Amino acid sequence: MIRILKKLFTDIKQSRYVLSNFINQELTIKYKRSVLGFFWSLLNPMATMIVSSVVFGTIMRFRLQDFVVFLYAAMLPWNFFGLTVDFCGVSIINNEGFIKKIYLPKIVFPLSTVCAQFINMLFSMVALSFFMFILGAKLTIALVFLPVAFLLIFLWTLGMSLLVSAANVYFRDMRYITNVVMNAWYYLTPILYPIENIPENLQIFFKLNPGFYLVDMFRSPIYYGVFPSGLNIAIAVACAFGIFLIGLAVFYKHERDFVYRL
Repeated sequence: MIRILKKLFTDIKQSRYVLSNFINQELTIKYKRSVLGFFWSLLNPMATMIVSSVVFGTIMRFRLQDFVVFLYAAMLPWNFFGLTVDFCGVSIINNEGFIKKIYLPKIVFPLSTVCAQFINMLFSMVALSFFMFILGAKLTIALVFLPVAFLLIFLWTLGMSLLVSAANVYFRDMRYITNVVMNAWYYLTPILYPIENIPENLQIFFKLNPGFYLVDMFRSPIYYGVFPSGLNIAIAVACAFGIFLIGLAVFYKHERDFVYRL
């Protein structure tokens, strides 16, 4: 495993200029011809949260202000995770021309997408935070935990993205399967509802979902104003680093074969 991590750092160091160009390209080209430009990255999650807050807040009888903050704390990191895995699923296939013409570490392609989407999420989180504090988000010492939460969601997302991007080279239906799985995973993760609303005898099954712990890393400090429990942190760290290392190992094991499969 140490050898794989050394290869990762070597690949990043050797291709850092190409990687930075790819990241910049993904950040600028996406909204290049739109009138509002980057503001769409703020409007999309805000619109989704407002609609979801009105609908589910009414159904579950939350106070609207409370529910907006409750939803915001989990939806932004989860949207980053879901969208990034979807985009990375075709990152190797879409860059077939680069891969066949010049040598580049293959990990540059999914990694640049993950980094670009992560930067988008950070900007969205900062911008929407002002709106959230107006609505009642708590400014507490627990917010100092957020850098750890960001690191965990980044590693988790990168690991899943590497797995999906590698699998999609061999099985072109993987992207469609991934969409179905991600949609189901979204509703099975306590994002639109608190886990306390689940019957107590069923909560254990929801707590087998790693997504529950990743969401809690954000929701506890932002919405509840407390640090996540030690157990939840330990499980989230194990899940994030575990899937990151597995994704890295699988990707590097098969990367030499990609050019023959494209």
